[in-house]
Amino acid sequence: MYYFFAPSLINKIELHYFFTDDSHQMDAFVRNKSETEILAIIREVATITGIKLKVETEPYLEGGLREIIKFTTKNKFFAPIITSIISGVITGLVQHQFTKDDEFDDLQKQKIKLEIKKLERDLNEYERTNSVLDTKKTADFISINSSKIVKHKSNFFKSLNNYPKISSVSFRRLNSFNAEIALPVIIERKDFNKYILDTDELPIIVDEQAEIEIISPVLKPGSFKWKGYYSTSGETIDFFMKDNDFKKDITENRITFRNGTRINCILTKTRKLTETGEIINSSFSVIKVLSVSDGQAIIETAHGKIYKKERELLKNQLALFTQNDH
Repeated sequence: MYYFFAPSLINKIELHYFFTDDSHQMDAFVRNKSETEILAIIREVATITGIKLKVETEPYLEGGLREIIKFTTKNKFFAPIITSIISGVITGLVQHQFTKDDEFDDLQKQKIKLEIKKLERDLNEYERTNSVLDTKKTADFISINSSKIVKHKSNFFKSLNNYPKISSVSFRRLNSFNAEIALPVIIERKDFNKYILDTDELPIIVDEQAEIEIISPVLKPGSFKWKGYYSTSGETIDFFMKDNDFKKDITENRITFRNGTRINCILTKTRKLTETGEIINSSFSVIKVLSVSDGQAIIETAHGKIYKKERELLKNQLALFTQNDH
């Protein structure tokens, strides 16, 4: 939806827990866990949009259990914007697996912040503005691309899913007088799993042109990690050497190590989400070594020669296809 500024101030979200019985009590640990995850989502949205936000809660209301979260911004006309975005982010569906290959794109973050800044400038100049921001599009984009929000949302619904007393949960936007300004979004228990991640493991990243300076090789048999300096990321890593042909070349003295020896290789990176939605590398593995350099000479491995030929063949096929296409 496109949000146009209106005279009434829309600055609240109501979180409503529905129970399987007529009581108004909720397990304190479950409620605290749920609220922690919602607040983490709100904090991340504020960070991404660049909107400075004050968050307050109002007294609980009965009818199941209803909590009202109030947002205050330095420029009051930003309250409806952030309220709409947060509401959309919380209720937006995610995939069962977080398949985004990279961290939330910094350029996209900057684009969102620039749009907010433009609105702020217009408001400061004219008090009211005809400028618009597609809050639904912004919320959908943030929901899909922010690993932190994906994880916190998964944690929220996982907590509720493990608490049998909850039958459903709803979210709705309110104005400053607690009047409903849109129909609530109701999420039934049977749909909680749609928001819960199947796994914290992320897709494996393959670096086909990795360069690693060997710090500590492992020359004895067994599943031991090597240590090296990974030039691409500028970090020291522990990694598994899974190229048995390369290890055989070492044991048979066809390849030797000296200070500064580097390998060009195919490296896989296994990643996962932490409990707070941070993306961390959990494991590195060298699948194939393509060449070895000791500062004086470059030795191309057998697999490296095959890999080079395959790349050249593919490049020629693509060039031929492009020519025929024209």
